[in-house]
Amino acid sequence: MKSWKLLFASLLLTVPLALTNVACGDDDDSGEGEGEGEGEGEGEGEGEGEGEGEGEGEGEGEGEGEGEGEGACDAGYVCIKFFIDDTINKKYDAAATLEWKGAFKVDPADGDIIVADSTWGGPFPKLYDDGTHGDTTAADNIWEVVVKMVTPAASTDLEYGAQRLGSQWIWNGADAVPPQEGNGKVTITPADDGKLVAAPGLKVPALGTVDMKLELDTANIEGTFDDKSVVKVKGTFNSWGLVDCVDDGTKGDATAADGIWTFTLSENVGTYDGLLGCGTQAQFVFTIGAADAEYKVGGQPPTAGVKAYLNEGAGFAEATIGRQPDGDKNTLVETAACQ
Repeated sequence: MKSWKLLFASLLLTVPLALTNVACGDDDDSGEGEGEGEGEGEGEGEGEGEGEGEGEGEGEGEGEGEGEGEGACDAGYVCIKFFIDDTINKKYDAAATLEWKGAFKVDPADGDIIVADSTWGGPFPKLYDDGTHGDTTAADNIWEVVVKMVTPAASTDLEYGAQRLGSQWIWNGADAVPPQEGNGKVTITPADDGKLVAAPGLKVPALGTVDMKLELDTANIEGTFDDKSVVKVKGTFNSWGLVDCVDDGTKGDATAADGIWTFTLSENVGTYDGLLGCGTQAQFVFTIGAADAEYKVGGQPPTAGVKAYLNEGAGFAEATIGRQPDGDKNTLVETAACQ
């Protein structure tokens, strides 16, 4: 009789353990496990998804990184997460209309799905900081979006960047997490089916205190430009948005109507822009005439007629004009290295 009592007691002890193990297994399986860090600067590659699913991030020791979350997406699809981290400057808002621009577009039949589009014609996925559309935490200045695509039959590379206000390009591969050479890229494979994949995102660099002045002397330029009535400039300092230069003795222009057109950064700071930081490379291209013809000869901007000045605290001093070694070979100036 005692042996039956001992056996019954043993069974009572075993059943709760078995139920506990099942419950833990269900909790792991049901978690979305996005595999994202809670934000840049956390120094953690792992983040907590809803339901405590597990995901590993492999960023540069910086919150957001490439990672996958098991069970985070419907079967037959791969979910992809992209972010823009503006926690340093805290400048962007909903009016900036941040978008993930690339060789894909939003499916008009389902705004959560992207399909390939080699023309980069859009429409593109918008980013959010309101806790919706895959954004982890509302109002934390990390703009995010999660989209999904049909699981590819073979490994597929998605190339991309980012823009604001419908057309202003803000992507810089050097500021990506992890850094990218040129445009960003994320690889999607058949093995990613049903998973969440984190695409390298953008960490917006700190704005600085260095002012810049650019001049174009239209009497000493290369090429043929019949209309010199208007001069504008665009560059990395304003997300390649065209801005008028002046030749009227205002906004840093030395002499009115002398044919030397001037752009001063501090006189043209936009809502989402600022002065240059240390160790910054500022690329730029002038346009000439009412038709905004780019000042380029042989496909690249000349330095003839161009001068640049930097004010790093002791007044404007002429700066050396360099050029990109590859790509568009844009003209540029560089601020002093950070100490």
